[in-house]
Amino acid sequence: MGMKMLIPVLCLAAIAQAIPTRGDYFWAAKAGEVTQEMGRYARLALEHSHDPAVLSHARKIEAESRADFQRLARLAETREMPMATGPTGAQEQEYRAMALLQGARFDRAYWKKQQESATALHLCRNQALARSHDAALSQALNGLEIEAAGR
Repeated sequence: MGMKMLIPVLCLAAIAQAIPTRGDYFWAAKAGEVTQEMGRYARLALEHSHDPAVLSHARKIEAESRADFQRLARLAETREMPMATGPTGAQEQEYRAMALLQGARFDRAYWKKQQESATALHLCRNQALARSHDAALSQALNGLEIEAAGR
């Protein structure tokens, strides 16, 4: 291929890489879903738990998840990116089952759920950062406050 042909091809390749695709946003949308779910379980813990460590963690997660989800939702709106509108049927069923637990059983389930969610959120963020070419998306994801459950 001659030099005259190579330059336009390289320019098109650079432009194609710079334009975010819907695939760039999959992991960010998933991070929004997990963030929303973490906040939902934190609010449940504030209603059900009497353990000071759980309550302290839940207050922190509830505030962080609300701020993180709002940041991701603003990004989604500017990028016309789909975001989760609520829990799936399976997520709702799991939530209801946990809401029936009491005392130490609830607290153990809360710590386990928050640890699973924090791990999923780390994965989502890392995958999006590795794949996306969108600086605003990277900035929003880098700013996520991810607190792993301490138990």
